[in-house]
Amino acid sequence: MSKSSIFQKTNIFETLQDYDCFLTDESKIKQLIERFKQDQSEISTALICQNSGGELTYRVPFVRILYVLQGTIRITIDAKLVEYSAGCFIIASPATEIFYSELEDDTEVMTLLFKKDFFDLVLVNQLADYPLFYDFIHYVMTEKEQKSNYFFFACKPEDDTRYLALILLKEILSHTKNSPYKVVRAAFLLLIAELDRLKDTSLILKESVVSSNMLVGEILKYIQLHYDVVTLQHLSDIFGLHPNYLSGLIKENTGKLFSQHLAEVRLEKAVYLLLNTNLSISKISEMLGYMDKGYFFKLFKKHFQMSPRKYRLAYQKNQQPPQ
Repeated sequence: MSKSSIFQKTNIFETLQDYDCFLTDESKIKQLIERFKQDQSEISTALICQNSGGELTYRVPFVRILYVLQGTIRITIDAKLVEYSAGCFIIASPATEIFYSELEDDTEVMTLLFKKDFFDLVLVNQLADYPLFYDFIHYVMTEKEQKSNYFFFACKPEDDTRYLALILLKEILSHTKNSPYKVVRAAFLLLIAELDRLKDTSLILKESVVSSNMLVGEILKYIQLHYDVVTLQHLSDIFGLHPNYLSGLIKENTGKLFSQHLAEVRLEKAVYLLLNTNLSISKISEMLGYMDKGYFFKLFKKHFQMSPRKYRLAYQKNQQPPQ
C-alpha cells in the first residue's frame, strides 16, 4: 500500500501507517465489519478506503461516521444521489444505507463505526450539551423499530474537524483490547463538540434525514437565535420543508402556529431587554424585528395587560417582574 497523502500532510499521524486500516477491496471491508460484529470486546473500529475502483455497497449495522479526507465521492444514501468533496461528514444510524464510489484518483474516505455499547451513560450525559447529537444517539439507543436518520456536514478541509476526526481515528486504531475506552470517547466528544459549533454554517438539513423530534428541536432553536429576522418562508428554505408542513410541525410540538410562537419568543426577549437594559422602547422594538413600533406596543399590551413602559416601571418599583 502506497503512503497515504493525507498522512504526508499530517506528520503527527505517521504511526497510523503501521495499522491495517487502508482497504481497497470491498470483500476485505466486509470481513473487517463481520469480525468487528462478532468481537464482543471491541465497540468501535475504523478503516480508510482509497482507490476502490468501483461502487462500495457494504452494509453497516452500526452508528457510522463517514468523512471524505480528500477527493470527491458520489453517494447513494437511502436511494438519494449526491456528490461531496473533501471535508464532508455523514453521521448515520444503523438503518441508513450508504453506497458510494470515488470520482477522483487518490480519493480517501474514512469510516468510523460504533456499536451501541460505545455510548455509555457518561458519554450520553455529556452529549446532552449538544441536543442534536444527543437526540440522534438517544433515538438509536431506544427506538425498537429503527428508521434511517443521518446528517450531512459540509465542512471545509482546513477546518479543525479534519484533525479531530484523525485524532479519533488514531485513538480507535491504537486502542487495545480489554482496555478502557475513555480516551476514544473523549476524542469522539471533541469531534461532536466541533461539529455542533459549526452546524449553523455546515449542517445541510435539506440533505439530511432526521426524526421529527430532532428536526423540531433544531427549528425551534433556530427561531430562538434568529427571532429578529426569521420568517416561515426563510425556515422553509433552510430546512427544505413546505411552509404548511413546517407550520404544522411547530403547532404539533408547541400548540401554537409559527406566528404565535415567534411572537412569544420576541415578547420573552422584550421582557429581558426591558428589565436588563436602559434601551429605549423604540430601540427594543426595532431589535425584535418590529419596524412598526405601534404594532409592538399593541402586541405587548395585549399579552401583558400593560404597556412596555409600565411593565418596566412596575419591575423597578417592585424589584421583580410583574406576573
